[in-house]
Amino acid sequence: MVGVDGSALNQRTRLLARWSLKVTSGAAACSADGNLLAVGYRVPYASISLIDTSSGATLFDLSHSGGATGRVLCVAFSSDGARIASGMSNNVIWVWDVGSRQIILGPLEGHEGYISSIVFSPNGSYLVSGSRDETLRIWDAYSGRSAPIPLKGHTGNVSSIVISSDNSKVFSASWDKTIRVWDMQHNTLVLDPITGHSDTVTSIALSQDDTYIASGSMYYTVRVWDCLTGQMLLGPLQHKAPVYSIAISPDGSHISAGLEDGAVQIWDATNDRDMLGRLEGHSSSVALLTYSPDKTRIISYSKGLLGAVLCLFDAQSIAFEPEFLPGHHEPVLSIDFSPDGKHMVSGSKDTTLCIWDLIEGKLALGPLIGHSKPVHFVRFSMAGDRILSCSSDGTLRQWDAHTGDFLQINNPIVPFSDGDSRVMPRFDNPIEDTSVAISGYRMQAFVSASYSPDGNYIATASNYAIVCVWDSSSGEMILGPIKATTAGMLVEFSPDATNIIIGWRDGTVSIWDVQSGELAFNTPREGYISVRSFAFSPDIQYHVVAELESDFGVGTMHVRNTWTGERALGSFIGHTDSIFAVDFSPDSTRIVSGSGDKTLRIWNTQTGTFILGPLKGHTGRVRSVAYSPDGMYVASASDDATIRVWDISLQMDKLLNKHSRTPASAEWELNEDGWIVNEQSRRLIWVPPYLRSSLLSPDNTLLLARNGYVRLDFKGALVGEVWAECWLSD
Repeated sequence: MVGVDGSALNQRTRLLARWSLKVTSGAAACSADGNLLAVGYRVPYASISLIDTSSGATLFDLSHSGGATGRVLCVAFSSDGARIASGMSNNVIWVWDVGSRQIILGPLEGHEGYISSIVFSPNGSYLVSGSRDETLRIWDAYSGRSAPIPLKGHTGNVSSIVISSDNSKVFSASWDKTIRVWDMQHNTLVLDPITGHSDTVTSIALSQDDTYIASGSMYYTVRVWDCLTGQMLLGPLQHKAPVYSIAISPDGSHISAGLEDGAVQIWDATNDRDMLGRLEGHSSSVALLTYSPDKTRIISYSKGLLGAVLCLFDAQSIAFEPEFLPGHHEPVLSIDFSPDGKHMVSGSKDTTLCIWDLIEGKLALGPLIGHSKPVHFVRFSMAGDRILSCSSDGTLRQWDAHTGDFLQINNPIVPFSDGDSRVMPRFDNPIEDTSVAISGYRMQAFVSASYSPDGNYIATASNYAIVCVWDSSSGEMILGPIKATTAGMLVEFSPDATNIIIGWRDGTVSIWDVQSGELAFNTPREGYISVRSFAFSPDIQYHVVAELESDFGVGTMHVRNTWTGERALGSFIGHTDSIFAVDFSPDSTRIVSGSGDKTLRIWNTQTGTFILGPLKGHTGRVRSVAYSPDGMYVASASDDATIRVWDISLQMDKLLNKHSRTPASAEWELNEDGWIVNEQSRRLIWVPPYLRSSLLSPDNTLLLARNGYVRLDFKGALVGEVWAECWLSD
């Protein structure tokens, strides 16, 4: 038997599966039986991918290999799933036969603007399209003939269309903030425009009995309307983000909304009670939302800059509200060990800090609330009594490390503009974004800060190339602002506190005398590089920069002498994605790196070779890494909202004794499909999606997350050569 234990087993989730689709994100539609997802895109031609919703696998593509122009902006299945219609950016419509994978109608021309919405009638006889030209058109779905007169009345783009089950009425939503109901046979309005939304109506859905319609708006609201009278029955149902999609359960009891922030929200259709809170699974706008006919699944699709994602949620557990442990619920962006190694501080995209007890393996203080935007940098003082944090809200805050209290000072520490005026900036990504101009002011934020060894001073570096030194008790600036030419990445005091050392985004290093404010040394620039992460050795003699090789998208690192700028070693190559975090071991003999490939690697600073890794366990990009003060452990923080602690000394012992025989299941790893496999690639056990980010890998000693952890024990498992022992005789 495989042993399973851990606090995450007490948690349930409604997320059944999540797949990152291997297609360029675009418009999408789901078949009526819920088995197929159609995603339209243009690479290199206007095409549609058919995806199995039970596996996330792409089955085949419908491609305009002849070079059709335009992008696929909307798609629709016929009710029997045999045909797919696509609305294009060049104002035309195409109809495909799914079985033969051939175009059977098109181009259907008539609209004078791009096609923004399209739907088949339930009986499959008609197509109804909506356009940027503010009209709807009704088409014969077999001949392609269009009704001679378009449906006119909207004064904005037609964003969403549904048709009644008896094929008699068309409901349309528009950027003009209204919903209109049309007689399909006579091409006339049945009701006066339905009004009430104060912004664009992005999506509408019709109950299966045709009694009510639900609508979602860009103004953070959902409303429910009577189909016969147009009167509002329910709403406004409010939430935290604009609505991009909406669906009604087959029995009409629940309304689901797909939000811009990636969440799905569900309400009881008979009242305004929020049934579920938020269903998490996406990281970008939920563009498609539907229920399976058997009411067991909610199918959702999102598209974003990083690609498309398909999620399946359990629709039968909607009355269950999971109870989470205290902690971060969004990506963890920065971590730091306390000087005694007993605690850790973390900063998150969720705007909070947490202080963790590493001995007990649980949250000690927090989440600490005070920042209004993501916390992208945290650091303990050398005495371990204070913590400083830098946030995208532009502020630097100090916290009592023992109580979690915010430490008030007379002069709040905020960045300087080019005109030497303190500003409150807006900065959403400390590494990847540059400063932005708002109302003529250059806005900025601190990206790094450091206490002096005695804790009396704080050095700061901003994203807009300004360095300052502040009195930590009063907030008074005692040095600066020092203006450079590129964004700061990391600032440190020298061990004797006589200098501040700044690592810049272009890979150079500046050393400033704290007393005089004079530049003592500046390393020469080495070509054009874009630095993702930066770290100094504890004695400041060396530094490591991790840069993005833009041609290949692969992260490389270099170690340089801080005082000369000369390379100490060649490139450290091994990660398959950008390196987002680096740190030196306390004795400067090793470097740990964390990458977008979700792994960590340990490198020898003398030879440049990697000696341990890749360490696998995270299910998202590794954003921050840190060595423990004794050098025995490494911690990592990730986009998966977890912190993992790795016993490096144990891993080194394994390497030294790798010749010794171990059980076939002693070492294992988690595949992308959720299967645990051993070193012989034998499948051992399947892990459901909601537990994967909580799974302790064989290399982990501790996992900190609000979802808890899961530990697997294969000591009693009979696999490999001993599998026959599973059989017991009478």
